[in-house]
Amino acid sequence: METSALVASADACSLIEKQVDGKVHSVFNNSLNLQFGDRLVHVGSVDEGLAPFSIGIEPWELNHLLKKIYSGQPVRFNTNQFIFQEARLWMHQVQVTDHTMPAYSYERENVTNNIDHLISSLFEERGQLGFTEINKEAILHDMLQSSSSDMVDPMLKKLHELEAMAFENKYTDPDTMFNFWIGRGQGLTPSGDDLLVGTCAAMDALGYSNAIFLEQLKSYLQEKGHNRTTNIGYEYLWYAAEKKYHSHVINMCKSLIKESKFECLAAVHEMKKIGYTSGMDTLIGMLLGAKRVKG
Repeated sequence: METSALVASADACSLIEKQVDGKVHSVFNNSLNLQFGDRLVHVGSVDEGLAPFSIGIEPWELNHLLKKIYSGQPVRFNTNQFIFQEARLWMHQVQVTDHTMPAYSYERENVTNNIDHLISSLFEERGQLGFTEINKEAILHDMLQSSSSDMVDPMLKKLHELEAMAFENKYTDPDTMFNFWIGRGQGLTPSGDDLLVGTCAAMDALGYSNAIFLEQLKSYLQEKGHNRTTNIGYEYLWYAAEKKYHSHVINMCKSLIKESKFECLAAVHEMKKIGYTSGMDTLIGMLLGAKRVKG
């Protein structure tokens, strides 16, 4: 069986050119992950957006491919194709995508208005976050405050410490901070990972990117990352440290600078396609990363 990919991230293309022998890491109902060395390449439907380590194919072709694939199966990349035992995935006509988050020019009023729309939208959501220690409403109420007050709640205190570290390099022990957040929560991408990705994304998009913070994150991942979180969570964090993100995350950040609230709300709906809880946790991180715009 032969299938052709439509799009692929530049980093996924670069990885498979350097290391050609791998295996099927994991298989799901609508996607799969390939492992080359200790890094992953995600293969999914082009309709679901693209991660910075992803390949996108037509949904119907993906369904056929998934029937021929199982976890642990060897795979080899050779002459522009992935070769499985009973299938091939061609890469000869892919559109290569760049997932680097730009620093946008924006009107402050547009961003502050959209932050308020985003908070209101999240208040209306019935679901909760991936964190069991605190509810969504407590965090959102805190985000509405113009300044961080002394909070008794330990999770809010940790959020304030993360904010101070990310923006001002005030926290003197990065490892302790990353130990708290990275790998925290359940799922393929733990909630703490999603929150950090969202924070970095908004900071990059709104001109608050902090090179020291990103280097601290990358150093931590190199030393401890694979022992602290899932392989998939690691990938999203690694690329966030390089200012690269899922296409839905880039679209969400871009919507924050728009004058119309409807683009922002449409992007919120799109974010939930990443996975409801994962999308919500990432949005909370974005609110933290955008907090300084409001003053």
